[in-house]
Amino acid sequence: MLISCSISNPVVETDENADKPPVTIPSEPEKPAEKPLRSPFISFFDFISPGTSRAALVMGGADKNATIYYTTDASTPTKENGIDYDRDKRQVICGNTGITAVPVGAGATVKAVAYKDGKYSAVTTFIVPSKPELDPPTIVVQGETSNGTVIISMKSKDPSATIYFTRDGSEPTMNSLIYSRQSYQYIINNSAVTGTTAGHGVTIKAFAYSTRYGLTSDITTMYIE
Repeated sequence: MLISCSISNPVVETDENADKPPVTIPSEPEKPAEKPLRSPFISFFDFISPGTSRAALVMGGADKNATIYYTTDASTPTKENGIDYDRDKRQVICGNTGITAVPVGAGATVKAVAYKDGKYSAVTTFIVPSKPELDPPTIVVQGETSNGTVIISMKSKDPSATIYFTRDGSEPTMNSLIYSRQSYQYIINNSAVTGTTAGHGVTIKAFAYSTRYGLTSDITTMYIE
């Protein structure tokens, strides 16, 4: 006798998510990093006239609406101990030029920061020159006139300086000849030159005096053969 047995299909458990890509839970977008405040620049303009004890400094370059605080004793400036640049700047005279700046002692170490919304920039440091220097004037032979005298020109690196000179080898003083009052135009090889005349065999001595700085240069000496 044949006995038939029916075999039912086996139950297979399936994962409903097997064919679905993994789900990534979204996160909050990252905030862009805040840009640091720009540090201010410190620029030396010139020494303040008269004398050499103070210099004119200009500051700027910080972010908009930022306040610049500075110190002159090499300490790190803050809102509490620093000087507000915009409130302290004023009109100063350097030579014949007026400029808006802050007067700072010669040789000082100046430090400045920008401050905005409770944050500071990196510190800018600047060392003020200790004093100006006035170089001695140059003396140049330009040529010879038709009567045998030599034409010489003199020049100082400081255009505001006055040049005093002698033609007899003596030491020049503030009572000596002034070059600007003794110089004229001459024609040498069809070209116009400005200078003063001197004879052969004499010694020229000259120095420059700067009213801007109240300084006197060393003496320049030239022997005219």
